[in-house]
Amino acid sequence: MTKGNCFWKYAILATVVQFIVCVAVWLSTFVLSLKGDPLMEAIFYFYWPIMGLMSVIGVKGELGPFLAGMLSGWVIYGVLFGSIVLTIKMLSRR
Repeated sequence: MTKGNCFWKYAILATVVQFIVCVAVWLSTFVLSLKGDPLMEAIFYFYWPIMGLMSVIGVKGELGPFLAGMLSGWVIYGVLFGSIVLTIKMLSRR
């Protein structure tokens, strides 16, 4: 497998897993009511730096920075994960 294919495979996998986890936590928060709040809070704090960046960039409104931070956070963290996996694989082949 080439380096580019390895990177994209893991980056897309990480992005999809983040999306599924976020949707599952969001649904469980509504189903479990107050018992699911700590899970949603953990997700919120995980994406907090990206949400802050979105508000600094100029995304306005109450939900704007939140939604933009979540969407771009999935991509950013997916790309970081793909880069880390690719680096580890390259170093392990030496």
